[in-house]
Amino acid sequence: MAVYRRKFTSNKFKTFNLRHYCRYCSALFGYNYDYFENYFKIDKSSKIDYLVSNIYIYVFPPVINWPEGINIDVPVDMIIAVRKILEHFSPLAVENINELCFAFNTESSSYGDNNIIMPVEYVLNSNLKCQFMDMFAHETAHALAYAILKDKFLLHDFKKHHNLIKSASFYDKYIFFEPENSIEKLSCYQYEDYIEFFAELASQILIHYNELIKYISILKYSASKQAYFDAVNFLLNFVDPIPQMQVKQLIRNLL
Repeated sequence: MAVYRRKFTSNKFKTFNLRHYCRYCSALFGYNYDYFENYFKIDKSSKIDYLVSNIYIYVFPPVINWPEGINIDVPVDMIIAVRKILEHFSPLAVENINELCFAFNTESSSYGDNNIIMPVEYVLNSNLKCQFMDMFAHETAHALAYAILKDKFLLHDFKKHHNLIKSASFYDKYIFFEPENSIEKLSCYQYEDYIEFFAELASQILIHYNELIKYISILKYSASKQAYFDAVNFLLNFVDPIPQMQVKQLIRNLL
């Protein structure tokens, strides 16, 4: 398994080899072998089929007390985007989506009963539709983080990458990547919270891979640059980038 990083002097990419990870590898080191091995036996397609058949839309409620759903259809192109995102995540993420809910004006998502629950605004508000894939990928990545970071070795490794990237951010927290089409400033909360960095980076690898790699390649601080590439390498074991043309088509269909 390899990731490709841009050379400074050309438009070509060179191989950047992984050290101790392999894509969907049952040898994800050490004492948690059985924990990870169980996930590689998952019928991911069946779980995705079940999840996309249990998508609900709501008008913003208190997170702990969901009201009954409203009578509105989930657009088919949104279903297609959800399926594509889930297909490009590891079974570790898909199996841990017992409930994936994201809401405006809340501090966190919630998890519960094999559902995907989304705000009605993503269906009705054209300004938010283009952000839907980023949002859904980010929340799916939290389910991935929940599974992966139970392993102390992998947790330690990712936190080390995060801290090394931060080491070049003493005067500028905006070292963390933000996609060109982002409508929010995401750098600061990536700086403060390694789990949010994990979720954001996973969604960026999935949807903005080429833009992300080009950004990292021009960072000025070599230690942070190397750590950023290592963090990307780490997550490429669990996230498969969606080709750029497919991403553009999926977003275009949502609008």
